[in-house]
Amino acid sequence: VGCLSGARAAASLSLDASRAYSELVGVAASCGGSVLVRPGSVAERYVINKLTNVGICSGTEMPKRGMMLPPAQIDIIRAWICLGARND
Repeated sequence: VGCLSGARAAASLSLDASRAYSELVGVAASCGGSVLVRPGSVAERYVINKLTNVGICSGTEMPKRGMMLPPAQIDIIRAWICLGARND
């Protein structure tokens, strides 16, 4: 179980398959005015900031140091957001 799954998900954010979409898309980030994922808007997606450790205003990057996603996987997430962040 990772820190963003299970009954005790960190920062009240669960990325379990059954909850991830509703907990990411259109949800306000802890930083004023930011949204975790805004469908179709790569510019307004705080989740990418957290994944790349760029422009974060609280906490640390996801996943924790030494476990960052490969750039190709982050690009897949960017593309998903750009294409409308469909729940599929």
